Amino acid sequence: MTAFVTNCENKRPREYLSTLHSILCSGLAALLVFSTGPDEDHVVSVFGYTQNTDEWHPEAIPAYGGAPASKYYPSSAWIDHYLIHDDNFGPFYTLSARALDTDHPHIKAKFIIGLYPEEIKVSSALAENLASLSLSQMIPTIPADTPNRWLRYMRSPDLRFVFRTTLIGKTEYFQHLGRIADHDGKKLTKGEIKLFDGLPDSFWMSEFSLTHLYTGNHSKLGEVLVDAYSAPGTSNFGALILGTRLPEQIATIDADGEVVEGTTSMSAHAPLFSRRPHDHVW
Repeated sequence: MTAFVTNCENKRPREYLSTLHSILCSGLAALLVFSTGPDEDHVVSVFGYTQNTDEWHPEAIPAYGGAPASKYYPSSAWIDHYLIHDDNFGPFYTLSARALDTDHPHIKAKFIIGLYPEEIKVSSALAENLASLSLSQMIPTIPADTPNRWLRYMRSPDLRFVFRTTLIGKTEYFQHLGRIADHDGKKLTKGEIKLFDGLPDSFWMSEFSLTHLYTGNHSKLGEVLVDAYSAPGTSNFGALILGTRLPEQIATIDADGEVVEGTTSMSAHAPLFSRRPHDHVW
């Protein structure tokens, strides 16, 4: 295992909690470091979370508070508690997602240490921002008269997506694409899935959805795939985008790095990725 450290100081909870959520969605564990005094820190292990899709603040605060800096909603906004082990108090505690968003002078989040199978060079936060930027650049190229109603809806001005970012293996991604069916019962064919053959062994998958689809249907419109292992630089941000799947559309790269585009059978929203399927959803 290798560690990737995210500095939480001088960052809003929205920024670092999204990173924590991505680690956990990836089926990995994390360490949360926070201060407990002027020169004292404490570490707890974080291994899970609970999510409440009835949360008011993810949409209401931006709506009432004015234009937000971000153009999308992070899926971590609907998390209400993280599951932790604390060697001072014991195992299996729940930590409120806003517990460290406090005015207390000593209790502050400091670092999130993600434990990954191999060294990553692109953080989940950067991957999510790149996915959002890539999607925003792609949407205007969709013809206004496209027959697909979801693509037409995605062209709506001021539409904000929900992004959920996970580190996923190529085999696992292919299994996911082969398993899911959209709202109309349509599935991807083996040939359509094979268009993604040029993907590396693992990468960031940023699923994008809409608030009512994410909270009500637990579904998504597609994914933007981002390189996790190439060193980012201002000149190669675009090269970090490995592929995109929209309703009825696919764009990715083949083994030679050439762009491959195609159409797909899946034309509507489909279930979110779940590493460990369960019925404990509300």
